[in-house]
Amino acid sequence: MSQPTDNKQLRLYNRKGNFQRHSVDEVIAQGLNKWQGWHCSAGARNLYIDYDGNVWVANCASSNFYGKVHAKRIENFTQSLNNKEHLNEAWHEYRESIIGKDFSDLRIKWINENTEGGWATAGGPNWREKEQHKKLMAEIDRLEKEFFTPERLTAHIGDRNNELYKKFLKDDKSWSYRTTQQDSEWGLLGSIYTEWKAPTAWVKCPYASCGCGADVILSKALDSDAVSNLHVTNHQIPGQDMGTTDTVDQPVGVEMNFPIVHQILWDITRRCNYDCTYCWPSVHNNIEPHHEYEKIIETIDKAVGEWAEGDSIRWNFGGGEPTMHPRFMDILKHLDKHNQWVLVTTNGSRSTRFWSEAVHYINSINMSAHFGSMDLYPGNEQRFIDNCRIIIDHHKKHNKDHWLEIKLMTPPGMLDRAEQFRAEIVKLGLDELGANNRQIGAISLVPIRDLEDASQLVNYSENEIEYFRRQ
Repeated sequence: MSQPTDNKQLRLYNRKGNFQRHSVDEVIAQGLNKWQGWHCSAGARNLYIDYDGNVWVANCASSNFYGKVHAKRIENFTQSLNNKEHLNEAWHEYRESIIGKDFSDLRIKWINENTEGGWATAGGPNWREKEQHKKLMAEIDRLEKEFFTPERLTAHIGDRNNELYKKFLKDDKSWSYRTTQQDSEWGLLGSIYTEWKAPTAWVKCPYASCGCGADVILSKALDSDAVSNLHVTNHQIPGQDMGTTDTVDQPVGVEMNFPIVHQILWDITRRCNYDCTYCWPSVHNNIEPHHEYEKIIETIDKAVGEWAEGDSIRWNFGGGEPTMHPRFMDILKHLDKHNQWVLVTTNGSRSTRFWSEAVHYINSINMSAHFGSMDLYPGNEQRFIDNCRIIIDHHKKHNKDHWLEIKLMTPPGMLDRAEQFRAEIVKLGLDELGANNRQIGAISLVPIRDLEDASQLVNYSENEIEYFRRQ
């Protein structure tokens, strides 16, 4: 089936079965992703396997569940500190991480600003009643309340310099959560470690919309009649591209313009060798045990044989850093043996030797450059470029379905560096035609979003914001 070379990979259908192409961003920007009550292929055509091995109808189903689990973990973290003998030390460390490296600096500040005759000596006459001491203790009390509440603590744990939180993560049970029979969240199908069974019928979407766009790539239709208009999903037009129209005033269906209808998104690990400040601590660490290779292979075989009935599946691997799994190459080879389609989202930090082999088994690669983390490892910036060269050269020579998407995560003040970095990669031939006569890939600069509110960017200048807007 022919596919467009731009990013308008979605088909929006009308009642007559004609469609118009849109990008995911266009659908979200135009407010078209209002699927509540629509028939959705989640479960029947789409699955999500989370970090802990739980199987869901789609990743949109797990979002509310993990929000609750995350809040409970933060609460447990707070309570664990309150119940330990070293609470005072822990509190002092955290207090200093908020207000300064050396707490004595604050005491000096209070002396200079709030006293005329010097600091009252502890144990001296009426020292507790001194006004400057009362003010200081009031400030400490405020900070303490800020620290010992789950809500405010959540806002602070994104600071990757927080050694307390890193200590908390060293317990491999801190973030792993395998569902039990007592869990009754919508969309939960089971676990790769116990049992799971995918539904055969489409479900009704319970959500008003999905801000991240995760649900946009799932085939949806307003009613059962509109389901039949989804040509790609239903294999109605193999080898052809027909039915396009200029306008779709009232879409009744949406699907990816992709000939493989089954897809699985698998966040296969929280392990990551990077420690980016703008990434949620709950989705990356360097501690959590890897999933058992045998269970991974068992899940792949079950999905291909029972769920997809032997057809190809689009496997989208994320993390963490999925390539950190010690058997990841074996996983890729196993998928290749079964003629599966593979996408990997990666930071591109593995060796050139690794990528020289892995590129033979991967169809699409989403590679993200993280400048702050790369700077911690001398040579990783050049390694990223070298790995891009390996992938691009491979795509120039081999005629298969492949694509390289590069995202340069660009913090404030780094536009010039990111632009230079982009120029170095483009020179490798990224925008040229590969052996399959399609453009090899694309590259873009991506702004950093606020951890607490993904709809907001971090503090960029007006010029920087305008740059991203033009892009």
